[in-house]
This record gives sequence, C-alpha cells and structure tokens, in this order.
Amino acid sequence: MIVNVTSSVTRAPMPLAAAYTARKMAIEGFTGSLAHELAALTFG
Repeated sequence: MIVNVTSSVTRAPMPLAAAYTARKMAIEGFTGSLAHELAALTFG
C-alpha cells in the first residue's frame, strides 16, 4: 500500500501558487506511476 498526502491545492489551484501546486501534483503523478510499476511485482 502506498499512502500519499499532498494538498487540496491540486484540486483547486490558486493564483500565485503555481510552483507549490506543481510540486504537489508531481508527487501525486510519481505515486500513481510507482503504484502501476509495483503492481506487477509480488511481495511476500
């Protein structure tokens, strides 16, 4: 299980927060990609 906590700013971007929003969205994108990559592996 991957748990990711970012910010609500990714759902409703605000003015003057472009860099902050980009960083938070990058974390969400990385986590989503990592989840797909790890889904093919078996841990046990």
